[in-house]
Amino acid sequence: MIATAIWGGGAAAIAQANEYPLITPEFGPKHTAQSLLIMDMKTGQVLYEYKADTRRFPASTTKIMTTMLALDYLQPEDVLTAPVDIKKVEGSSMYLQPGERVSVRDLCHAMMLRSANDACVVIANRIGGSLPGFAKIATERARTLGATDTVFVTPHGMPEPDHYTTARDLAKISIAAMKYPPFREMVKKQREPISRSLNTGFSVMESRNKYLAEEPRAIGIKTGFTNAAGECYVSAVEQQGTTILTVILKSDKWINDIREVTKWVDTEWQTVTMAQANQVVGRMPMTGGWASDLPLTVAEDVNVFVPQGPKPTLKWNTETPVEAGIKKGDIVAVATLEPTPGHKIEVNLLAAEDAPRKSLIAAIATSPWTYLVGLAGIGGTTLRRSRARKQMRRRRPVATAPLRRP
Repeated sequence: MIATAIWGGGAAAIAQANEYPLITPEFGPKHTAQSLLIMDMKTGQVLYEYKADTRRFPASTTKIMTTMLALDYLQPEDVLTAPVDIKKVEGSSMYLQPGERVSVRDLCHAMMLRSANDACVVIANRIGGSLPGFAKIATERARTLGATDTVFVTPHGMPEPDHYTTARDLAKISIAAMKYPPFREMVKKQREPISRSLNTGFSVMESRNKYLAEEPRAIGIKTGFTNAAGECYVSAVEQQGTTILTVILKSDKWINDIREVTKWVDTEWQTVTMAQANQVVGRMPMTGGWASDLPLTVAEDVNVFVPQGPKPTLKWNTETPVEAGIKKGDIVAVATLEPTPGHKIEVNLLAAEDAPRKSLIAAIATSPWTYLVGLAGIGGTTLRRSRARKQMRRRRPVATAPLRRP
């Protein structure tokens, strides 16, 4: 397939990337993405990955970081002015005019829905003082999120040799961004009217994320496309009681890939409740208390995402007893759970009831040794009395009848 345009700004761009081979894993969705990562956003559990650590061009998914930094550094009501050379910005656009004034809130909507590169430039210049200044801030922010194989050069993702990320890094950045309520609300919108000072005829930002209209459980996040990057997509879909994050990079057709991912998660995975809050999940041996063991519970329901089939089990150390003197709700142990190989979850186990220590007198009184000592004492006393009676009988003089005289 031959590309027919040089640059694009989203999945709706008319150019198509070179055809990529269809990948059909033994356990995973079919896909053309050359890098793919599927994970549970709540736990970080990876359901499937393919070349997730290979460096790729992120295209317009770069704007996830740009928007997050706008929320960090600027106020939504701040009004920014487009520079005189704004029309030189290539790619998808909100068609800003030189000197046009737009709020940060509306610029962010233009970036995330319309995928407007010119809006990115206005935001980046305000945050970093220049595009290189912004790129440095963005790269450093990625490092703080653990995205150590990501470098930003532009705020919009137009191809640069040294502007790259990985599917795993982009997942970390996206998870961080989705923790911002304004960001989360923004990326699930299909359209948003904005206010602008000049080009008022273009005031409704339409989302390029067509999966939002197709899949009612989809809540974001961002599409992207350039010839060099291929089709890219970061998706968030609420499935099976959790949120599934999917990062698609260098795909031939992102919409087909995400359809396959969603279907695969629906049919091959399940959410199971391993433990319920305030219900006894097991017991631990205990010393120094009135009982020999302690009932355990959890603070909140423990739900895990597992493949269809046998369920995993909660495991904890039952060999080492706990000492009494525990209050209800105290953390007394940590259980581990391995829903999929290599992914371990730790769960705090709490005391389900008070377990006071015995007093010294009570401990002595109820000790089995006390019982044995008592029996020994009683036996000893009985034996001594028996011996004393025998000795008294030996010492007592024998009575004889008096002699009678004839």
